[in-house]
Amino acid sequence: MFAFPSYLTELIARLKDSNRKVKHQPKFILCAGEMLFDHQRKLIENFFNCKVYQFYGSMEIGFVAAECQCQHGLHVLEDYAFLENDSSGNILATPLDMYYMPLIKYQTKDRGAVTAESCPCGIHGGKVIGILEGRIEEFLLNSKGEKVYASYLRQLLLEFNERYGNSIIRGQFVQKQNKDLAFSLQLMTDEGNEQLINELVQRLNKDLGVKIYGKIVKELFQEKGKFKFLIRE
Repeated sequence: MFAFPSYLTELIARLKDSNRKVKHQPKFILCAGEMLFDHQRKLIENFFNCKVYQFYGSMEIGFVAAECQCQHGLHVLEDYAFLENDSSGNILATPLDMYYMPLIKYQTKDRGAVTAESCPCGIHGGKVIGILEGRIEEFLLNSKGEKVYASYLRQLLLEFNERYGNSIIRGQFVQKQNKDLAFSLQLMTDEGNEQLINELVQRLNKDLGVKIYGKIVKELFQEKGKFKFLIRE
């Protein structure tokens, strides 16, 4: 099975709502096209009872990195692309098979650490994307006007998801021009909703120093394209 992680989490929510089960278990699932959060991986693996692997790429350069069975970072497909970091930690890509339109040090606008690592799978010294943080424009501003990258929000949702029994299916954050931050959460259960919202509002307010507004929504789904985890208006 191959899909956006947000599409799979929405599918799981709909199947659970209708008490439907999967008749045929997939051997494995490939996710690409958007960030795969840890809580999404856990939700998908538990529901389909199989491993979830992450691919990395873009429309311009194709798929150029993937997880192996050991899931020790994303192995760069070095026969097809040369990946490196710029001074800010952004991923630069030079595809090696695009003779019709060569791209050299293409700015992918993704943040991620490209390093040479040895993996238990048997690949020694190959390039891997050890930490994939997402788009470089995915940031919000705290009360001091400082950039806070979306990876902070992802880790925060992971923390709260573990605390509240993996009930968070998906979240979306929207920052207004005046720096106020609003978020919406789609949850698997109604239990503990009010407490979760109150604690998350208090934590965000403490960390960011801006006004926070939070709510629970029945459905948080985007029909086309990558799901927008963080929006700045």
